[in-house]
Amino acid sequence: MNSKMKLWILIFLALLTAFDTFTTFVGTLTILGNNIGSTDVMVLLDKSQTYAIVISSIFAFGIGSMLLATVSIFEYSKYNSEIFAKFLPLVWFVFFGYDVFTSWRGNLNLMYGNSIALTSDQLAILAPVTIFVSISAIIISYALKE
Repeated sequence: MNSKMKLWILIFLALLTAFDTFTTFVGTLTILGNNIGSTDVMVLLDKSQTYAIVISSIFAFGIGSMLLATVSIFEYSKYNSEIFAKFLPLVWFVFFGYDVFTSWRGNLNLMYGNSIALTSDQLAILAPVTIFVSISAIIISYALKE
């Protein structure tokens, strides 16, 4: 693949990774049960809302960073025998599972307003979007290895 094409693909994947981080943020906020769609300033300035936003931001950026470091994490684990190195892939899988779950919740909220009952057509759109967005950072990690 020529370098110009690879650059455009990486830019596209970077945008998807940014969207994944955002949907993880939104999904975590929905789990925390806060009013993410509220336009009431007093609700948005509520102390618990501020904590939820901070916690969601930390989770979203932490998970995004972990997924961008996928290749490094698994190579480190492969070539080091210390307990931390062997434990790190397990942590990665937990983070990836959390990312997929919260991205699902975030995409659901953004696309369908957190609807409980989805049609098969809505599910057919939501599932691949969530998976594709969730693996974008992992693809970047492998692409930058080359």
